[in-house]
Amino acid sequence: MNIDNFLELKDLTEIKRFLPTRVVSPDIDWIYVNNPKLRHIRRPYEYAFLDKIVERDPENKQIFYVIYLEKTKDSINIKEKIPFQLTPENIIEAAKLTNIKTGKWLIFVNENMVDELWEIVAKKTLLGEFNHIFRAKVSTPPQKKYLIAVYTKDFLDMDDLMGAREELKEIGVKWKIKYKPDIYTLLDIYSGDIIRPYIHHI
Repeated sequence: MNIDNFLELKDLTEIKRFLPTRVVSPDIDWIYVNNPKLRHIRRPYEYAFLDKIVERDPENKQIFYVIYLEKTKDSINIKEKIPFQLTPENIIEAAKLTNIKTGKWLIFVNENMVDELWEIVAKKTLLGEFNHIFRAKVSTPPQKKYLIAVYTKDFLDMDDLMGAREELKEIGVKWKIKYKPDIYTLLDIYSGDIIRPYIHHI
């Protein structure tokens, strides 16, 4: 999995200083903000520190594993690997076993509107005005389409997931967008894969 470079914004004054179209540093792939009301939710990049993780088979892409880890003072070892066929049903089962349940609504926007929309999303997240979105990030490299991703705590909780969707509609995101669980990202499931890389398109 690729290692991304993140810049965390911690106050409102930083939002305008680091708008996505203005950040062209090769050291910054993503800009993100956290919701102070929902700090208890484990973030996607912290999964490496869990006792159970998921991994795609490098030889047979139709298989993935739930891996149980054993931690000692000096190392982390694999205790058990349980294979699964790559299906939406099995991924849900793996999410329950590993507690990797966070996910994100994916908002693709053009360069001419990304700064304005991101500023709204970032401010409301940073001020704790969202009740269902615990984190938001935006891509930074210059491109025709930018990605704003807003995270929810549990893709199996439809009330929470759709609550976030309604919050996005309230700030103007009324067109159809896709929802992708983080476990799909961890399993490197992208466009053109064996299964579609999202679970909702609303």
